[in-house]
Amino acid sequence: MLELARADATAPYTGSPATWYRYVHRHQQARAAAAAPVIRFEGLPGEFLQIDWGEAHVPLGTAVVRRVFLAARLKYSRVVAVRWGTSMILERLLRGQLAIFEELVGCRGHACTTT
Repeated sequence: MLELARADATAPYTGSPATWYRYVHRHQQARAAAAAPVIRFEGLPGEFLQIDWGEAHVPLGTAVVRRVFLAARLKYSRVVAVRWGTSMILERLLRGQLAIFEELVGCRGHACTTT
């Protein structure tokens, strides 16, 4: 940032690096103090499940192909389940959710990991 401020054609910064960093630090502290505190969203065991789509580029032979995945995580136990596919269509979402629900039913009450 200091170099960009010095390179500004309209009003280049000509002060010392120490003055610059004190100025930036003061503004960072003020911004951090004004930020809202993070509130964790917790629930009871088995109460909340977060599901999201994702995308990855996977090496397959000599080519790199695009693959999508449906990932689900139980909020309380942090158990994760993932289903891989080739497209983000509604049918794949619904079938993936059903498969994940069936798989996670066996994880209730224990620490288990699924992929």
